[in-house]
Amino acid sequence: MKNRSKIVAAITSLIRKTQEGALQWKAVPPTGDLLVSTNEETVGAVYVAEMAGRLLRLYSYTRRYWADESLPYWQEHAGLEVSDENKKSWWRFPHHPATADLLEAVRYRTVGVDQFLDKLAAGHGERPENQSVER
Repeated sequence: MKNRSKIVAAITSLIRKTQEGALQWKAVPPTGDLLVSTNEETVGAVYVAEMAGRLLRLYSYTRRYWADESLPYWQEHAGLEVSDENKKSWWRFPHHPATADLLEAVRYRTVGVDQFLDKLAAGHGERPENQSVER
């Protein structure tokens, strides 16, 4: 399917641009049509970015499934969509594992994990100033 390969290429491009810092994402609370939670699905963190004149919304959501009538379980998914400025979905990307990879890249970048790891590595073997060693 030609569209499927375009979609995968687009998500892969978003991952690369996010990792390189060329695409900036901002964490926002769920709003608009993502604000509604049900007993079957809840939306977690939402990230927004603008690209090519469109607003992208990337978010985690947890959906309840039933192994049988008495045994529910929850599974986390990632959603990616193009939306309007009022935060209403225009089009949602089909489910693909690469969307979860994009969500992981965005979380890594927006939290500043690289800088945090650099600070930890630079301080390796050092003792915090306000801590003494007990003997």
